[in-house]
Amino acid sequence: MSATPPPMPSPPSWKGRLIVGGATLVVFGVACALPAYYLKNGDRWSGGQVLLMGWMGLFLGQLGWFANLLYFPALITLLCRCWKTTVILAGVAFLIGLHSFALALQEIPLDEGGVNKTTVTAIGAAPVVWLASFVVLGGGAWMLRTRN
Repeated sequence: MSATPPPMPSPPSWKGRLIVGGATLVVFGVACALPAYYLKNGDRWSGGQVLLMGWMGLFLGQLGWFANLLYFPALITLLCRCWKTTVILAGVAFLIGLHSFALALQEIPLDEGGVNKTTVTAIGAAPVVWLASFVVLGGGAWMLRTRN
C-alpha cells in the first residue's frame, strides 16, 4: 500500500492582482481627466494638471499630492502579493490625499513671483475619484488577501 502525496497547490494566479491593479489605474486615469479645481479667475484645473503641478503645493502647505508617492509603491506591493503592505500604503495615501480638500477657498499664486493670485472657489470631481482609486487598491488587496 503506497501513500500518495497530497496534490501540489497551484501557483497563485495573476488574474485577481491584474484586475485590481487595472481597475485602480482606470479610476486614477479617469480622475486625471475630470476637473479638479475651479478658480475665481474662471480657470479650471484638471486632475492631470494637478498631477503634474501638485508637487508645488508644498510651497502652499498643501500636502495632498504627496499621496501619489505611496500609490505607486502600493501597486507594486499588490503585484508582489504583499496584501497588508498594500492596504497600509493605500490607507495612508488616502489619509494624506484628504488634505487636497484644504485648497477650498485658499488663495494661490498664479505666477512664480506671487504677484498674480486667485482663489479656489470650488472643488471638482477629480479629487474624489482620485481618492476612490486608493479605496479600490486597498479594498481590492484586502479582498485578495482573504481569498488566498
